[in-house]
Amino acid sequence: MTLPSATLSSIPIYDFALANEELAGKLMEQHFPCCGKSICAGCVHSFINSGNMMNCPFCKADHVNKTDEERVEELKKRIEVNDAGAMCVLADQYIEGNEGLNQDQEKAKELWTRAADLGSSQAHYELGVYYHEGGGF
Repeated sequence: MTLPSATLSSIPIYDFALANEELAGKLMEQHFPCCGKSICAGCVHSFINSGNMMNCPFCKADHVNKTDEERVEELKKRIEVNDAGAMCVLADQYIEGNEGLNQDQEKAKELWTRAADLGSSQAHYELGVYYHEGGGF
């Protein structure tokens, strides 16, 4: 038995895009500022379902019992060592005004730019969205 050759008509790309439109806008990775590592969101989901809650899967640091200030300080320490993932996370916090931070689009743009310079595809994406929206959200 031979398989048919893959052709554009045999691969439902349009259907795949429609089915996954919801996923396209979701962050599919979680950054752990305690050790600077990232893991896919599906693996985080599995890790949590196994009873590990929000402890870091790499260094086992506790993320549940930290204050907003402690989480921000943890991110800032990672940024000092040029952790692009931490820069993206903190930039998102500045955009949303989360973790006790005031909304600050300029600070977010600065962090995304630094992360993009370090090669972060997520930072490039966020900057693209930022500029597509006219330089602001």
